[in-house]
Amino acid sequence: MRVLLVSVWGHPPGWRKARFVAEGVGGRAFRGRAHAGVGCLPAQVLATYLAKSGLEVATLVVGFDSAVDPGGGDLRRRAVEQYLMWAEEVELQAEVVAAAGVGVHHGWRFEGTPEAVFSDVFKAVWERSEGVFQIYLDLTHAPPHLAAPVYYAAAAAAAGRGAEDKLVVVSAEAAEVEGEPCLQEAPRPPVEGTPVLRLLDSSELQSVVQRVREAASLRWLSAPGRARCSRLGRLVWLLSNGLGPLVYPGAVFEGWEPSFGPPEGPPKLEESRPVVEGRAVRYQHMRPDAAVDAALYQVWRELGHLFPGGAPLVDFLTAAAGELERRGAPRAAEALRDAAREAAQLEKTFTAVNGPDSAIWPEVWHAAERLGPPADPREYVGELAEALPQARRELEEERRRVAERGPDPRLVRDFLTRGGLAPLFIRRIDLRGGRIVKVVYDGRTVERLLKHLEQKAPPC
Repeated sequence: MRVLLVSVWGHPPGWRKARFVAEGVGGRAFRGRAHAGVGCLPAQVLATYLAKSGLEVATLVVGFDSAVDPGGGDLRRRAVEQYLMWAEEVELQAEVVAAAGVGVHHGWRFEGTPEAVFSDVFKAVWERSEGVFQIYLDLTHAPPHLAAPVYYAAAAAAAGRGAEDKLVVVSAEAAEVEGEPCLQEAPRPPVEGTPVLRLLDSSELQSVVQRVREAASLRWLSAPGRARCSRLGRLVWLLSNGLGPLVYPGAVFEGWEPSFGPPEGPPKLEESRPVVEGRAVRYQHMRPDAAVDAALYQVWRELGHLFPGGAPLVDFLTAAAGELERRGAPRAAEALRDAAREAAQLEKTFTAVNGPDSAIWPEVWHAAERLGPPADPREYVGELAEALPQARRELEEERRRVAERGPDPRLVRDFLTRGGLAPLFIRRIDLRGGRIVKVVYDGRTVERLLKHLEQKAPPC
């Protein structure tokens, strides 16, 4: 099993060797087993412990590009190289990512923000965390002013991967005694004057992490908070309310572009980009809520198997009902099973009347509901023909009434009870081999019903 160990470094030349001891720890890191070792940082001890436990350890060092003087060329590349040299000196094999610098260093102002640090660290952890057994985050040597955005980024990545319960955050006690230095520090020229320091506010990142957690909850086929407002969230919301026929892959909506569906594609996660100007380093930032898009796409990768293209409607509804029941939504599951039984009855009736490769028209369906299942298909065809004019008038009148006045409670109940699978909302159903493989909806009528239902949900 593979674990990801993320160690956050500020200024390694300031480190001193210590004997790091974990004893009596009952959390997920050591599971109550004692372990100790001498080193410059807990990540060394932790990596050794995990490897001896039979785990494959991938170590990621998070540094900051403020570790090097900006005046010497490619800032980000040189920062990574510097941290790699420090890692080699403390005998730690690791990948390195350099995040945006924040503060006054080397006489330069690094104008990074918590949002920029979050974006850099989230991208690095996200790209290395798929399929890991656990994620360890060592904050012992993290710069205090950047510990919050680094933690939020790791928490968001873990939640988006569905592994927040596998995130282990560790740090070591501080010591005032002077120990053996780990690295030799090159002398720095003195910086004159009193620095002007910004106060940093990471509270916006709390909102981003909350939204990532809400997006991650969609994998349990529930749509809490603002996650319901995304395309995938609306799809899950419909499914969890028993409206599975609407999200069937073979559904088409005439006259309306549905606002639900899978994410449009994988998000493009970008690092912040430093721009050196004068005596300042400014950054072009990726928006931190790209983490929400990443979580949504991850959830779709996990749920996409429920929406196979080409599957008959009855098979889709039956599989979705089973998934809902396994995830703790028995009432929604039963609504989908009811819709599956109705669809199966339609297949049986119209295969007998029209053949296995045909279309079901709403007025014929409406008339068939009034007549009941056919006792003799030969006589049934004539009865349907006689009932069609009245059925067509009733459907047209009802659609006109909905367009003018909106849906009434009776219509909403019928819509929900039948999962949207009713003649009023449908233009045509196609049979292939006696199975329903395509449902063409009256998009305008469905849109009005959904807007009515969404008004009763918390606003987006």
